[in-house]
Amino acid sequence: MININRTEIVQMIVLALLFIGVGSCGSEAPNDPMTVPVKIVLPETNKPLPQTRKEEDLTVGEVIDEYRGIPVYYNGTPYQSQGRHVSPGGYNYGMKWQCVEFVKRYYYNRLKHEMPDTYGHAKHFFNRDLRDGDFNPQRNLYQFINGGVFKPEADDIVVYDGDEYGHVAIITEVGVDYLMLIQQNVGVATRHKIPFAKHNNHYYIMNKNVIGFLGRRSYE
Repeated sequence: MININRTEIVQMIVLALLFIGVGSCGSEAPNDPMTVPVKIVLPETNKPLPQTRKEEDLTVGEVIDEYRGIPVYYNGTPYQSQGRHVSPGGYNYGMKWQCVEFVKRYYYNRLKHEMPDTYGHAKHFFNRDLRDGDFNPQRNLYQFINGGVFKPEADDIVVYDGDEYGHVAIITEVGVDYLMLIQQNVGVATRHKIPFAKHNNHYYIMNKNVIGFLGRRSYE
């Protein structure tokens, strides 16, 4: 008979739960946390800022938020496209005003970072053929799995899977038990507070739709 202790069983269940479920840009569940054997307080999620205007008072293309000088634009319903957006120098940001467009525009204008592959849906930011901590040459960033040994940092890109599109957002703050995200193409809910936990030296972004994150690192 195989002897498996209670701790090992819990860890197996956690990992199984982590990789079940889907998400998409516009269909992300507002409060669908994971379960790990640590105590966390679940905050309100995907809630508009108090000063945010009502959607019925907005027109597509209006600025509804900004992060470090980079505006977030209103896109109406999630699957709309307002045409391709490129920089004055011809760098492809993506389709106005979808989630990918904001992420690439933020990285290009604020972080001076270009992605060699500027096309693809949100979920294509994450290359499933790479190992945890590998370099992703398509995005010119390091890539990390959700539930791995690497801790997310501010300015990292969180990647959701789901339907054929997926979703991406940028981390603005890493708390002890939460992450703050900023995102585009989710109505007026540009700020998202998501539960976050560390267990046995592994880091969990507590939404079953998050497959991982990408970011810049200074590795030798």
